[in-house]
Amino acid sequence: MSHRIGRFGILERENATLLNAMLRPLAERTLTGFQAAAPSNLFISQNDGTAMRAGSAAQLPIFTVASGPDQ
Repeated sequence: MSHRIGRFGILERENATLLNAMLRPLAERTLTGFQAAAPSNLFISQNDGTAMRAGSAAQLPIFTVASGPDQ
């Protein structure tokens, strides 16, 4: 899985993969709730400002950690 998450550097890839694994249960529960409230196609913003489908966000929540409006 780390080849899908990290880019260069084994330490960064390992850290990102571990964080992703820890966030997946929370992301799956949260996105299940969102989809129950709004059953149409749900898109979640990514760190780079683009959007991803809710199913992908549940599998790769690490890409959504720092997304959203700045405060």
